[in-house]
Amino acid sequence: AIYLGAGNLHAYLGGLGVEVMANSDNVVRCGLTPKFVDAREVLRVLDTTPLHDPVAVPEVLTGGGLRYPVPTPDFRISVYEIDGSITFTAQGTELLLCTSGETVELNRGQCAVALDGELVELVGTATVYRIGVGATR
Repeated sequence: AIYLGAGNLHAYLGGLGVEVMANSDNVVRCGLTPKFVDAREVLRVLDTTPLHDPVAVPEVLTGGGLRYPVPTPDFRISVYEIDGSITFTAQGTELLLCTSGETVELNRGQCAVALDGELVELVGTATVYRIGVGATR
């Protein structure tokens, strides 16, 4: 996993990318897309400072997940490789994204929302990303 702050130019060249952004309506595209491209705005907001080490080293969570630390209170992200079952309580509204296998009724590419305080049980063999707002309690 990597963390890129605002203004960093990036592109996906292959593989799976789960991109989480803070709440914003300021997405600027500079190419490689059929969507609107605003080259002048890209040049205005582009941050060309070299990224020395954008890799986010995960912290091991109790229960087998990995939390990727980010230097912002806007969101948090963790991932679980499930082979059996895990149970947790949602801390605020969370998005659960299944990227492989099946868990409960979620198949690869599907997601669900867990509300604050809701008990969540994930069963099966799967990779599930857990995305929420702010630091965990």
